[in-house]
Amino acid sequence: MQFNIRSFAQSSAYATIAGFLAMALLVPQVHAIGISPPIIQAADVLRNSSQSYSVTLLIQDPAKYDMYFSAEPRGEFGHYLKGESEVVIPQGKTSVLYNFELEPIDAPVGSYNLQLAFTEKQKAVESGNGAEGGAKVVVLQGAILVISMGVTGEERVSYEITRSQFEDTEPRIPLTGTYTVKNTGNVEWKPERIEIEAYEVADPENTATFEVSGDSIPLVKPGKVLDAKMSLGHKLTEGRYRAKVRFYYKGEMVQELETSPFNVFQVGTLAQSGELLEVTTNKTSYNVGEQVVLRGLFKNTGDVTVEGQLETQVYKNGEFVNLEVSRTQSIDRRQEATFEQFLKMSEPGEYTLEVAATYGTRKTSVQKVTITVSAGGVGAVGNMYITIILLSLFVIGVIIFLIIFAKRRKKENGQGGVAVPVAAPQAAVVAATVPAASAVADTASASVPTPPPAAPQEAVVTPPVVVPSTTLSAEPATPVSAPIAEPEVAVAPEVVAPAVVEEPSVEPVVPTVMPVEPQEAPVAPTPAREATETVPEVPLVTPPPLEPTPEAVAEVPVPTPSEEVVATPQEVSAPTAPTVEVPVAASETSASPEVPSAQPKENIPTPPASV
Repeated sequence: MQFNIRSFAQSSAYATIAGFLAMALLVPQVHAIGISPPIIQAADVLRNSSQSYSVTLLIQDPAKYDMYFSAEPRGEFGHYLKGESEVVIPQGKTSVLYNFELEPIDAPVGSYNLQLAFTEKQKAVESGNGAEGGAKVVVLQGAILVISMGVTGEERVSYEITRSQFEDTEPRIPLTGTYTVKNTGNVEWKPERIEIEAYEVADPENTATFEVSGDSIPLVKPGKVLDAKMSLGHKLTEGRYRAKVRFYYKGEMVQELETSPFNVFQVGTLAQSGELLEVTTNKTSYNVGEQVVLRGLFKNTGDVTVEGQLETQVYKNGEFVNLEVSRTQSIDRRQEATFEQFLKMSEPGEYTLEVAATYGTRKTSVQKVTITVSAGGVGAVGNMYITIILLSLFVIGVIIFLIIFAKRRKKENGQGGVAVPVAAPQAAVVAATVPAASAVADTASASVPTPPPAAPQEAVVTPPVVVPSTTLSAEPATPVSAPIAEPEVAVAPEVVAPAVVEEPSVEPVVPTVMPVEPQEAPVAPTPAREATETVPEVPLVTPPPLEPTPEAVAEVPVPTPSEEVVATPQEVSAPTAPTVEVPVAASETSASPEVPSAQPKENIPTPPASV
C-alpha cells in the first residue's frame, strides 16, 4: 500500500480544526471577579479590640443564578480576621458587600499581613435541555484581598461625619433624617448627643429645634462606616426647610452640618406604596429538618421611607401550620430591599408558603410558593458507610475471639505438660534370704541371676519406712512381682522400703552417674532378693520360684528417668502383703534388706556370677 502524504496532512488539519471547535463549545464563558478595594491598610489597630471593614465583590455581567463564594482567611495570622464564611451574589446582580472585622486578640504590637480568599463554590448549572447537570466544564473563579494590619497598645479617637439629610414629609409623618459617620480611630465612638435646628428657607426666623439623646445614637466600631438614621416627631407647617445638625462630644460641639432643602407637604400629598417583586427558595425539594431559605425582593415605590418585613404563612395539605416573620428593615424611597427567612419542616409532605410584605400601615399582595419535604433516608453512600462499619466490627470481634481462644488453649497445654509430684505408693515387698554367692569385682556391670525362693515360711507384714535417696540412675528398672511364701515361714528381719523423694520443679537436668570404687560399691538389689556383696568363689544358689498366692501380690513400680519422678499408685490384689525371709549368701558387709526404690537406680558395676 502506498502512503499518501497529502491525504494524511489534510486529515490531520481537519482533526485539529475539529478539536479547537470542540474545545470552544465545551469551555464555558468565564466572567472575571474583582474586589474593591483590593488592598486595605488597617493601621493602629488596638490590641484586644476590633475594627470593622467592608469590601465589594464584583462580577462583570449580571449573575444568571445565585453565585456562592466562600470567604477563607489565609496566612499565619488569619485567625485575627472574623467574618461570614460564605457570600452570595444574587441572581441578576453584579456585586455584593462583604463586611468583616479585625480582632487582634492578645496580638503583640507590630505589623501583620493577612489574606482573605474568595472562591466560587461549584453549583449545578442548567444543561442544554433545561435540566440540572449535564456534561459541562466547571471553572471556579476567585480573588484575594490583601490586608496590612498594624497593632498598637495606645487608644486613638478619630472620626469623620460627612453628610446629613432629611426627607420630605407631612405634618402627621415623622421627620426622617440620616447622617454618615466613619470611625477612623481604634476604639468605638459615637457622639454624646445631636441637636437639629430646622428653619424655613423663606423665613429663617421660623425655626424648630430637636434633640437626639445619646441612648438612641448607635456606636460605630473602629474602621466602620455607618449611615445612622434619625426619626423625629415634629410640628412643622407646610413649607420648604433646611436644617443645621450639630454633633457634641465630651460637652463640646465637634461637627456642624447643614442639610439640603426638604419639603413639608399638605396632608395626603405623600403616599406610602410598595411592591413585592419576587419570592424564591433555594430549591424545591427538601428532607425533614433541612433548612429552607426563603427570599423576598421588595421595592419601595412611595415618596417616603418605610419600615417593612416579610410575613410567611405555612400551610400543609390546606391546613395552617405556622406564621413566620422576618427581620424588620428600613427601605428608603424608590429603593429595593431583600428580606430573608429560614424555615425548617418537621414532617414530610407538600407545603404551600403564602408570602407578603408589610410596610408602614400597608401590605402587599400574597405570592405562593410550593415545596416538597420528604422523610429522607440513607442513600447509597450512607449504606456503603454502614456496611463498612459493620464489617469492621465483625472483623474486630473475630480477632478478639481468636486471641482469647489461643490464650486459653496455650494455658491448657501448659498445665497438661507439668509433672505434679505425688506421694509414694505403699506396697508390700517380699524379702527372701538366699545362700551366699560369690562375686568377682569388676568395673564392668553384669546382670545377677535371680536366686530361687526358699521354703515357705511365716509371712510378716512390715509397714514401709521412708528412706531418703540421694542418687539417680540413667537405666530404668522393670517392675517385678515378688512371690509370697506360705504363712509358716519364719519371721524375717524388718525390711525398710525406700521412699520417693519429691523434688521441687527445677530446670531439666541430666542425671549424673557418680563413680564408686568396685570393691566397696554394693550390688544393685533386685526385686526378688536382697542386694549384698558376696565372698568370692562361693556359688550363687538360686531358690526355686514361689507360687504367688491370691492373698497378696506386690508390684513395685519403677519410674523412667526424667526431669521429675512421678510415682503412680499400683493396684494390689490383696489388702495386706506379708514379707517373707529368703536366705542370702554371707557377705563381708552386712547390708540391710532393701527393696527397689521409686528413684532410678544408680548405674553401679556388678561382678559377673560364677559357679
